[in-house]
Amino acid sequence: LKDQRYVTIGYRKEDASIYSIDLQRTYTYLISGKNDTGKMNVLKLILLLGARKGVQLVTVENGGGELKELTEHYQGRYISTQEELFTYFRDLLPEFKRRNQLKQKYLAEGLAEEEVFARMQQEPMIFICVSNLSGYLSDVYRPLPDGASMQGFVENISEKGKCHNIYFFGCIRSEEEGEQMGRKVFRCFADHGTGIHLGGNLSSQKVFNFSNISFIQQSRAVKPGSGLVPSEEDSAAAETVILPLVRRNDL
Repeated sequence: LKDQRYVTIGYRKEDASIYSIDLQRTYTYLISGKNDTGKMNVLKLILLLGARKGVQLVTVENGGGELKELTEHYQGRYISTQEELFTYFRDLLPEFKRRNQLKQKYLAEGLAEEEVFARMQQEPMIFICVSNLSGYLSDVYRPLPDGASMQGFVENISEKGKCHNIYFFGCIRSEEEGEQMGRKVFRCFADHGTGIHLGGNLSSQKVFNFSNISFIQQSRAVKPGSGLVPSEEDSAAAETVILPLVRRNDL
């Protein structure tokens, strides 16, 4: 847990080697699957492991409140309304601008992306965890009652926020991916190609293109407890990852 670059959430089924989210290669991380496939469990793992690293936690959850206790237990910021989301992004704007200036300075000095990533680790790490991307996107793209809008900033940070030591993790029902592709914020999640698909039924999702899964296997359901991730060597190849179950006494 001491290495801030990695968030270890499970192990590979094939050889029992550790599977970690590599933050140097990650900006947005998509958690895809149908209902009851374990998406919220993955988000809880990320929140819990982030908390143990001293990360600033931000949870966006419209309805349900399943992540409220975990988030607040670790002094995270819990957001459940459009107004609270707008306020958070309004407050984040000057900090994002400051970090962006730092990033541009490092790039102007000729630093490679790996070196920029290392330098930016001096800034407090922020995890923004979204329990329902469809609901989140609805809030982002809908003006507030007073006419205020957060769409422009959220699109900007979603597109250009890499190497700011800020990371987005979001859950979506795989059946809803197609209808969200027209929104720039979701396309940023999809285009980065980092994430995990849960529950099998690969044919229901639109983001991951796993060429090593046969057509017959793509239509099969898989029990909760494992997921498919892009291989580090070949993003078109899927690896099966076994995931631990987060229980209340893990807090």
